[in-house]
Amino acid sequence: MTVAKDPLTLSADVMGGLTGALLAAEVSALAVLKAEMEGLSILFGGDSTPKSDAERLAEDAAEEASFDNMPV
Repeated sequence: MTVAKDPLTLSADVMGGLTGALLAAEVSALAVLKAEMEGLSILFGGDSTPKSDAERLAEDAAEEASFDNMPV
């Protein structure tokens, strides 16, 4: 048997090629997902950082103050 026709060598080459193709597919899929998430963040906006308790309380107080003149 020659090295090129050895089944073990041939199958190792095929598996190496398949592994490379699978890795390239996953990398491209993650790049597409990242681009989609960045596009959605531009479209919908918003801040992804969590707010502190003081910021949340200030927003709640401002919202409650806007309801003061509503009839009961």
